[in-house]
Amino acid sequence: LVHRMVMELILYSLIFIALGIGSYTDLKTREVPDYLSYGLIFSGLGLRLLYSAITLDTSIFIEGFVGFILFVMFGYIMYYSGQWGGGDSKLLMGIGAVMGLDFNFFLKSTLVLFFVSVLFAGAVYGMIWIGCLAIKHRVLAAQEFRKLIKNHKKGRNIVLIISALAALAVIIWRPLVTLFSIPATIILLLAAMLPLAFWYLAHGVKAIENVAFYKTVDPDQLTEGDWIANDIYINDQWITGPSDLGITNAKIKKMKGYFAQGKVGKVKIKEGIPFVPSFLLGFIATLLMGSWP
Repeated sequence: LVHRMVMELILYSLIFIALGIGSYTDLKTREVPDYLSYGLIFSGLGLRLLYSAITLDTSIFIEGFVGFILFVMFGYIMYYSGQWGGGDSKLLMGIGAVMGLDFNFFLKSTLVLFFVSVLFAGAVYGMIWIGCLAIKHRVLAAQEFRKLIKNHKKGRNIVLIISALAALAVIIWRPLVTLFSIPATIILLLAAMLPLAFWYLAHGVKAIENVAFYKTVDPDQLTEGDWIANDIYINDQWITGPSDLGITNAKIKKMKGYFAQGKVGKVKIKEGIPFVPSFLLGFIATLLMGSWP
């Protein structure tokens, strides 16, 4: 038991340090150094293997390996769905290896609590970040929002009809409402308006994304993992684009060559929300919920 507490103290300290450094670099450069991710993976599995050998308890290493595999799968889902960059996903894999999945207390496992905490912290953090961008770019965002609404009138009208029919159904069938009261009816009417509200919200977020998440840079300024916003062709040959899910160093080298030859100009890239700070917030919340050894 003492060996396990010492091990967890060391491993949790590694996570805290890695997330602190990762949060700083993510906020400053929108990048997460690979040494943090790979360092967590190798140190987590390595220390767990060492403690397994010392205590003759193979479950210590197995828990770390299972945690690593679970977060590899989740990281790939988030990466290929375009929600996170490669650095975010790899850092999460390292955390999985370090934390491990406690089979004896699955629902109270640190890994499970951390996963739930990150989902909640990420949602709140993302909304705050979007809100700050909306305030910062309020003029351009408002213009883009009006343009999007104008270009998607057909979709808005369809959603409006759906919400109107739902509201009409509430009024017609009000006598069948279990809680026959004015407050219950008001709540149902508000619920009927949710499709329309979500439609406007989605277009509002898209407007902020269009004006705040893109910038143009010279190919010399590209770094590995940058998301190229538009497909780039040279002599009708596709070079790179959004489907790359982050440009590679090999393609950056090619782009620099084409730029030197005058075949390409500035490149439009998409910058996402720096999510590593939400990992740190989720980790702190996990410790505060009582998972510290």
